[in-house]
Formats: sequence, C-alpha cells, structure tokens
Amino acid sequence: MKKTTLFLVIFAAVIFVGYRLYGPALIQAVYEGKSIWFLNSMIEGQKTWPLTAYRETGDAMMFSFAGTALIGFFLVKFLRSRQGRDERWCWRIAGALVFLIVSAAYFRPSFGENELVYLINPKRLMNPAFLANDWTWQKEPLGHFIFDLVTSPLTLVLSDLKLALIGRLLAWTLLIGSLIRLARTLQLKRWGFALGFAFWFYAGQSLAAEEWIFGGVEAKCFSYVFLLGALKNVLEENLKRAAVFSGLAISFHALVGGWGALGLFASLFGWGRSLNLRKVLIFCGVTVLCGLPGVVSAGFNLFHGGAMSEESYAIDVFFRGPHHMDPYSFLSSARLLEMSAYGLLTVLILWQVFKRRQALILLLFLAAETGIFAAGVLARQFHLLSFLYLYPFRLAPLFLLLFFSLGLVRFLDMSFRSQRLPLKMAAVVVSLFALFQVWNHRMPKVLLNSAADTVMAWKRYFSEARQDDFSRLAEWIRGHTPPDRVFAAPPWEYRFWLFAQRAQVVNFKGIPTNAGNQEWLSRLADLNNGLPFQGKGSSVLEELKKNYPELDLSRLQKMRAEYGASYYLTVKERRDLPLPLLYSNPSYYLYDLGSSP
Repeated sequence: MKKTTLFLVIFAAVIFVGYRLYGPALIQAVYEGKSIWFLNSMIEGQKTWPLTAYRETGDAMMFSFAGTALIGFFLVKFLRSRQGRDERWCWRIAGALVFLIVSAAYFRPSFGENELVYLINPKRLMNPAFLANDWTWQKEPLGHFIFDLVTSPLTLVLSDLKLALIGRLLAWTLLIGSLIRLARTLQLKRWGFALGFAFWFYAGQSLAAEEWIFGGVEAKCFSYVFLLGALKNVLEENLKRAAVFSGLAISFHALVGGWGALGLFASLFGWGRSLNLRKVLIFCGVTVLCGLPGVVSAGFNLFHGGAMSEESYAIDVFFRGPHHMDPYSFLSSARLLEMSAYGLLTVLILWQVFKRRQALILLLFLAAETGIFAAGVLARQFHLLSFLYLYPFRLAPLFLLLFFSLGLVRFLDMSFRSQRLPLKMAAVVVSLFALFQVWNHRMPKVLLNSAADTVMAWKRYFSEARQDDFSRLAEWIRGHTPPDRVFAAPPWEYRFWLFAQRAQVVNFKGIPTNAGNQEWLSRLADLNNGLPFQGKGSSVLEELKKNYPELDLSRLQKMRAEYGASYYLTVKERRDLPLPLLYSNPSYYLYDLGSSP
C-alpha cells in the first residue's frame, strides 16, 4: 500500500507539473486546430469563445480532476484499511464517494431551473404579500403543499440561494442513504454499489422522458426518498412501514408517489404465499391515508381554474412539456431499441444476482412501471391526453437504468468467476453493452466537464464579478420600483421572480397545472408579438427571443390595459418606442409603460 501511494503521488505530481509546463501551449494548439486530429475535436466554438476561456476551463478541469482523484483515492484507501473495516463506516465512506460524484456535477452557487419556481410557494406561505398580484401564482395556489409547508419556515432565516444549497445537500444525503439501505438489503458490495451508481448517474439517470432524482431540490426528491424506502421494506416484507413510506411519497409528490405506489402494490405479489387479502387491504388503506395530503393538494390545483378541457391538456402535453409527456417527441426507434436491450439485460442480471424472492419483487415492480409506460404510449396512439397529462413515463426508464446499474458489477464479478460457459458469454455481452454506453454517453468527458463547470462557478462566485447584468438589474428594480408593479419581462428569464421580486405578465416556466394554461398561452402569444408559435417545447424559447424584443407599441399598450403592466424589460435598446428609459446595462433595458401614449 505504501508503494502504491508513493507511485500515485509521483504520478500526480508529474501530471500536474507537465500540465503547468505544456498545458497552455497544448490548449492553444488544439484551439488553433494544429494538434492531433482527435484532440482538435475537443474544442468547438472558437468563433464564440476566446482562447482565454478555454485556458481557464483547462485549469478548472485539472483542479477538479486532481481534487476528485485525491479525495476518491483516500476514501478508497480508507475502505481498504483496517480502521475502515467496520461495516457501517465502510458504507458511509462509499456514500461519501457517491456524494462527491453528485456534488461535482450539481453543487454550484446558482439556482437550478426548477428551483427558481419551486422555491416561490414556500416564500408565499410565510409572506402572502410576496408576488400577491402575480397572475401565475394566483393560478397556482398550493403547489406541492407538504414540501412547501416543511420548507416555508426556512425562508425566514435563509436567503434563497442558501436555502437551495442546503436543500440540495439534505436531499442528496437522504437519497444516497435510501439507495445504500436498498443496496445493503440486496447484499451488494460497497465498491460495486459506488461503481454502479456512477454508471447510472453519468448515463443520465433515466433512459427517456428526462426524469431525474439528483439535481436541484424540489418535492419529488423527497418523494423518491420515501419511494426507495418503501421498496426496501417490501423486500424485507415489512408491510406497515412500506405502506407508510408509500403514502408519504404520494404526499410529497402525487405523481411520483402515485405511480410508485402502483409498482409497490404489484411487487407485493412477490411475497408468494405469505401475502393475503388482509395484508393487501392494509397496504392500500395505509398508503391512501398517508398519501391523502398530496392527493388533496394536487386535486385542488387541478380544478382551481375549472375543469380541464381537451385543449388544456393539449397545451401541456404537446406545447409546453412534450419532452416529458409526448412519447412521439422523445421515444425514437433507437431509444426504444436501447430500452429494450436494457430491459432484457436487466431481467438477466436481477435473476442471476439476487435471491429469487428479491429478484421477483424487483421484476414485478419494474413490470408494473413498464406497463404504465406502455399504457402511456397507447394513450398517445388513441389521443387520450388526460392520461398523458399524468406523466406516465417518469418511473420506468429511471428504475430500469437504476436496477441495471446496481446489479451490473456484481453480475460481471459473479459471471466471470463462474465455470458455466453460457454465463461467461452473457457477461461478455453485458460488458460490451456497458462499455458502449460509457462511450455513447461520453462519461469521462461528462465527469471532467461537469466538475470543471462547478469549479468555475465557485471561482466566479467568490470573485469581484459575481454579479452579472441581470443580477444588477434585479437589484435596481427592487430598490427603485414599487413592490406591487407588474412587469412585461423576458419570458425565458426564469430568475425574474426570485431575483427582482416583482410580478410579471407571464413566464414560459410557470405554467398553471389547471385550465388556466389557456390564458397562459394567450399571454405568451402576446409576448411573442401576437405571432402564432411554430415550434413546441424548448424551441418556443427561440421564437420568443426573436420576437419579444420587437414588441410594437400597440402590443405594449394592450399589456398595460389588460394585464396591468407598468414596465417593459427587454434585451434590446428600443429607440423607436416613445417610452422613457429608466435603466440600462449592456444586456437589459427597462422602459416605463406608464407614460405610453
């Protein structure tokens, strides 16, 4: 061990010194296209970014790689040392390694896209005057009520960014703890769990529909904590605790918990003869009772603006969220083939690696979620939009990839040690498939890029230039405009609510989860200068970025008259408008609509 440590220290020192001596010259050669062909492909966008930006990124990559490797090495060393042979401590160190993986990607001093929306209702619970006259938040009164209620007291003592950062740390700790408890129940080894988690994480966490567990902090993170806990208790045949956790998952997020509860119900039949009608009724009853707050909250939001029409469902499914709800948008033939391959290999892995009853429980859970996914595809075929609106594609792609990843290392270890030729051949196939996925998802590059981005983000945060143009604008708005004013603001700028703390006409991110989404679309069309949208999903933002800065005077007058907008915030100087310019910086211009003729 001492020789290995000395070798690694010398190797790291050589890499560091070599980078300091030759790294800048190599980056310049790659930037100019004068290096080896496969290195030249690593830098793109020379027309957009100067050479200095890539040199700073290279420094950040080297720092993050060295830091991650050093911490990971000492964690692994501790796992192998005598003082680390206590089972509980070993798993804690493995959890710390997994936590490092997540933090290197997402622990940055900035808000996640969803956090900019999901942290508003907790603030409104403690301060009803906050955004009280904002149309969007009048249409979305409860959100995820249990999450909002638990989080709201913290808004009184923590800034928005601190709340987001602390919330992430708490959510990740609980999620990793739940995954570790599940792994220990399945009798996985520590190093196999850590490697499997890394594969799952860098493969994107889900195979379709852009679902995730680790990222920012929001209600669904805690719903997954309880869902994983419920699955662990089903594996241990602890009925009451599984039912309570299942219900709590619904309370924190009705859709994640609800679809998860159906999978858990199916998995109960893996108990065989020990399952009876009484246990089934207890599970269903306790789940419904504990999940009632989430169901009531979701139902109140759904019908707050009146009954949903077919048009309302279509706005959400096809226009706003096709990446989540429309399989024709995200489920290509290649993706379907990939999911099928994962499905076959996951069945093989689960059946070979785990005890028969555990494997059956996991397969029944996965079969139920896959059935829900297939029902969603059929619903799209028959245009049953009310079913698609319930996000039936969330869990199956995520848990399929997770189960494959958790059992991957143990399956390969067991199969290559086996004397059975078919099992060895299967291990070769699985190995080749896994290596293809590593290459396809460019996992080493994603690791380096994400870690480098995190280092750069913290460097900017602690530098004198931590405020960008929007932050300076928002500070001016808070200090120089009345709190009850409404702004026509760029609908793609999700930071406006939290940063400026003012109401706005509408925002692309903040779509009501009820029939109010029809008015949301109407307001959004007005911000698009009255032009009909040609695209769907995120492509709509490009249309808004093109047309919103060109709003004509009649459209602005309409916003003043119909929506009560007092200001027009744009990203382009508008000397053609007879409006007073109140504030400007290199990126933003704020005009007074109150003086418009």
